[in-house]
Amino acid sequence: MKILSVALLLFCQFLRAELDCSLHLKSPIALNHYFVEEIMKLAPQKAKQIKKISAGVDGQDIVFWRGLPKGVQVIDGKELGVLRHYSNDIQEIIKSGGLRAGVRPYIYPLAHQRDLYVDLQGLFLTKPEFDPRRLWMGYSNKTPYIDLTLPEGLKVLRIEPGVYLIPSASYKPKWLRQAYQSYKESGKASASLQSYLEQQSQIYPFDLPVLFLELDFKGKNSSSVVKQIIFKND
Repeated sequence: MKILSVALLLFCQFLRAELDCSLHLKSPIALNHYFVEEIMKLAPQKAKQIKKISAGVDGQDIVFWRGLPKGVQVIDGKELGVLRHYSNDIQEIIKSGGLRAGVRPYIYPLAHQRDLYVDLQGLFLTKPEFDPRRLWMGYSNKTPYIDLTLPEGLKVLRIEPGVYLIPSASYKPKWLRQAYQSYKESGKASASLQSYLEQQSQIYPFDLPVLFLELDFKGKNSSSVVKQIIFKND
């Protein structure tokens, strides 16, 4: 496993739990376990609304929540067998060598609103039989996908039947990283950055490296294998 980064070392120094930070620097699996444990500490608590964006009569309101929806479970990734990741950029994924944590958190759609659970972020996967239209990302059965199997010991959250999450800090687009760097230098946050920070999970510091699964691609109709689990800045 690759060394994570100076940012992760700094993060370790501020963890509330009693951790062996050197272990985390050597073991992404250990960091994965820590994130799962921190997230599951939220399970007994009632989710708290932190922000609401009204969409008007013809649209869905967007509600941001801290905490978890009911029924989240922890499963060893190896036990799940073949999992699937949909994307319209399969060739870009293959070019990059693997799968990276996504940009947005878990969304639970209701008739009148979309509930965003900010603590549920990372890399989302489904089962092959799961209807991708239920992901609310514009996917269908015609959307390209990659099938993969996970190594033993990597913990995964089952959010709902057929929907799984490997926890990680979310990927930050370039404009957002630039805005945050400017904020660190000037002490002044733009309105868009301030809004973003207000609705983010308190589990993941902004500068924390994100999850990347390096894959050994096996080709069409074959499950890819995870070669390496990395947390990296990019």
